[in-house]
Amino acid sequence: MASERPITVFQVIVGKAGTITVAREPRSEDIPICKVIIDKLQQRTTQVLVGMLREGRLKSEEEFKVLGANLYRVLFANEIGKAVTDALYQPLKLVRVELEFDEEQEILSSWPWEYLYCPEEYGQAGSGYFLAGQKRLVLTRRIRLNVSRRQPIDKPPLKVLLVASGPTGHPIEYDKVREAIESPGTEMIKVTALLPSGEPGKALKATWSNFTDMLDAEDFHAIHFLGHGKWDSDKKVGTILFMRKDNTADPRSQDEIATTLMGMSSLHLVFLQACESAESDPYQAFSGVAQQLAQKAIP
Repeated sequence: MASERPITVFQVIVGKAGTITVAREPRSEDIPICKVIIDKLQQRTTQVLVGMLREGRLKSEEEFKVLGANLYRVLFANEIGKAVTDALYQPLKLVRVELEFDEEQEILSSWPWEYLYCPEEYGQAGSGYFLAGQKRLVLTRRIRLNVSRRQPIDKPPLKVLLVASGPTGHPIEYDKVREAIESPGTEMIKVTALLPSGEPGKALKATWSNFTDMLDAEDFHAIHFLGHGKWDSDKKVGTILFMRKDNTADPRSQDEIATTLMGMSSLHLVFLQACESAESDPYQAFSGVAQQLAQKAIP
């Protein structure tokens, strides 16, 4: 009897016309092409729930299940969802679900798919589950873009710019993050840091001008931003909070950030790590920035 493959990958592609296809494993011919299940009421309901989430008004587990179940029915109340559930119930099987959204599916791509909840009627043995709560499942999502891949890094070290921004009223903890990035050693990873207070002789403050000066001075392979974001509800844009010299917040919009980074041919990865904020939803702000970066072919 042939042994099971240790990983099953579902590359779930949501196309322009609302078609949903599986492009990798299991073989695409084993799973039929499905359609996005969403009408005006379903979309309005989900939008309301997403808005409540971003305003911090979802509190109980049951409320998160309702949001997650609505998200699940949009993409997975079909043969694709059944195949994912069947794979999860296979012994020792690891499952990877890669959600890819066409550029014209901006509304769907902006929804918080990490809250996906498989309702009881779609699970096995009458049990529901959060996909993110399954230890054997990895869920990722991205915008599907027709862009060329960047040239591989020819030799170490990997050059990383760590931006840890903590303006007044927005504290952050960055020591463990910095330690983890630097752990492979300087021969493998060279870390340049911009920090909340700066470190004389070691690191500058995480101001916008220091950030852009660093980009002009060196070709970085990766940028790791750790800090806070705010969503501008009037302009419908996300902002990332850099710092001014007096430590007050200096919000920079998703368009400004993306425009600044789009010409960096050396850049292979921008990693956005949002800190929790009582004032606004960092998820929505960082999601807006991430989409702008992706649309400008910045990984």
